[in-house]
Amino acid sequence: EDKQGVIDSYQNMPINEKFENTYRIYSANNQIHWIHAKGKLVTDYATGRVLEVGRATDITDLKQKESELELAASVFKSAREAIVITLPDSTIIEVNQAFTDITGYSRDEAIGQKTSFLKSNKHSKGFFQNLWKSLMNNGYWSGEIWNIKKSGELYPQLTTISTVFEESNANQPMHFVVLFSDISEQKQHQKQLENLANFDDLTGLPNRRLLSDHLHRAIIGSERSNDLIAIAFIDLDGFKAFNDQFGHVRGDELLVKVSAKMSNILRKTDTLSRIGGDEFVVIFEEIADKLELIPLLERLLAAIREINTEFVHKAQLSASVGVTLYPDDKVDAEQLIRHADQAMYQAKRQGKDQYAFFDIEKELAIQTNQDWLNAIKSALVNDEFVLHYQPQVNMKTGEIQGFEALIRWNHPEQGLRYPNDFLPILSGWPIEIDIDFWVIRQALMQLNRWRGTNKQNYTISVNVSSQLLLTESFIEDLRAILQDYPEHLYQHLEIEVLESQALADLNQVSEVINQCQAMGIKFALDDFGTGYSSLTYLRYLPANLVKIDQSFVRDMLTDNEDRAIVDGIIGLAGAFNRKVIAEGVETHEIGRCLIENGCELGQGYGIAKPMAIGKEDDWIDHWKSSTW
Repeated sequence: EDKQGVIDSYQNMPINEKFENTYRIYSANNQIHWIHAKGKLVTDYATGRVLEVGRATDITDLKQKESELELAASVFKSAREAIVITLPDSTIIEVNQAFTDITGYSRDEAIGQKTSFLKSNKHSKGFFQNLWKSLMNNGYWSGEIWNIKKSGELYPQLTTISTVFEESNANQPMHFVVLFSDISEQKQHQKQLENLANFDDLTGLPNRRLLSDHLHRAIIGSERSNDLIAIAFIDLDGFKAFNDQFGHVRGDELLVKVSAKMSNILRKTDTLSRIGGDEFVVIFEEIADKLELIPLLERLLAAIREINTEFVHKAQLSASVGVTLYPDDKVDAEQLIRHADQAMYQAKRQGKDQYAFFDIEKELAIQTNQDWLNAIKSALVNDEFVLHYQPQVNMKTGEIQGFEALIRWNHPEQGLRYPNDFLPILSGWPIEIDIDFWVIRQALMQLNRWRGTNKQNYTISVNVSSQLLLTESFIEDLRAILQDYPEHLYQHLEIEVLESQALADLNQVSEVINQCQAMGIKFALDDFGTGYSSLTYLRYLPANLVKIDQSFVRDMLTDNEDRAIVDGIIGLAGAFNRKVIAEGVETHEIGRCLIENGCELGQGYGIAKPMAIGKEDDWIDHWKSSTW
């Protein structure tokens, strides 16, 4: 390519003048080669021609390496991630500009330092021992590290460290290459989302979801210490009349005042939560006996009465308080709250402005868990359970995606019973697993009946307990059931697991999901947003679908907090490449709002109520002829 230029330079060169040139030529196979020529021009006296005498060297490989080095230097200089190169003893030998932008330390300040000069002391010695072990055994480590900038600011960085081993010794590190970025903004955004999901927007108090988490932990603490815990359900008497007279703005001010007043008189070990409207719940921990609790309840009632004289606007508030104690009332967290709620209504019936305790003996006399368990076992044997099916649709296109199978109990004496009436009682008992497998079998049978019909492409989703997923033999037992059905049906079965139940063993649940997906079965995270670790589930559980809990969807048009949570979940699902479906779509307005915000899939009474099998054909015909 450059030969003519070289020839032209020779023509003007004196005889015996030395030359040195670099140029490109084409080889016989039409490949470009770089040539470095060095020599001089002489006269051939026999012929009179001018000859080139010297040496020509092919330097193509050298040029390629120079090009690669230039490219590497360009990447190193322009990368937005900080890059640090160290010796095996962690001495820094090179950094890029992004390192300076993030840490505040210049290149000259960093080179020669050990990487530990950035250390925050937030990590244990064991943390770095495991990091080093990974670098030596695997050749890399990736994770989050907290470091300190030159300004003294503590910050989290997402870090990847790679080991460069010597060519002659695969076990001897020659350099470490560290890449990291500042993830402070992402952490702050995550914290905002978690606050939004777990704290009341008006008062800043824990909401029902965070209350549930605190109550679970309090129960565990009570079992270790043998102390009582008390759950007090508080409903404000007279608040509705005040709100109607002075409006929502003044009503909100009053609720903030009440929250602050109660918080000030409670102990540091107590947890106050607002669970909606004018309803609050207090968890009293480390209670020795019932007598110790009574002065605390009386102070609580007195504090609320004091607001009538302190508040600018005339208020006539009091409170009705219902109380239950654990482990005297040995039920789960949600049942404890319901029992305290029942006792609160007893306090109202007794005249308000007072407290009442849940009557455990009376409750046990009406019904015991063992009675229910025995009845449920009999119901399973006697074929008293049925599945009702609620459609799941694309609200934008009208396409029917499938149905969620919901269990019902045809009780011979009490009529049709809904899941909340009996499923909570099964938690932790072997019969719960039997019910789960019964539901899966029924769904597969229905899918098999739909083969060759206009419903053969529909999906049926089933709810199962975390206990089933954590059972060692679950995959083996599931395969045994699937053997009775054609393999192509598996892709139309979807298993739903409650987000709030999956925390028991994330790794095992994740492995179970992966094995099911390998067989073609889909997975959904049900009631998403109601648990305490939503981001953790999205990150570690490979579910295909995220279901927004109906408690957020139903009020999203009137409750800004619920609307923000719904929008946040849609955004999170998109960020983690998950499909999202909304439960509790009660009206067309809610459906349109969801579509506008990026959620096209929905189910709820606004689309169809759960229906007995055999009625779906009429609904399908009606749905296809209607306009959403």
